[in-house]
Amino acid sequence: MNENLRADPARCAEVRTRTPTGQDFLPAEDMAGCAVFLASDDARSVHGANVMVDAGWSAW
Repeated sequence: MNENLRADPARCAEVRTRTPTGQDFLPAEDMAGCAVFLASDDARSVHGANVMVDAGWSAW
């Protein structure tokens, strides 16, 4: 969905300045880790939570 944004070096640089981790766009593996956790027994008590996997973008 954001392939055109990922291909724009200026946009990537701007995004990196807005995340505490200095990342631009997250790799799919970062999102997959959250999905695997939520599907596991370790998340059996997690209900109705918003889990932000955004490299700190929302904390900025």
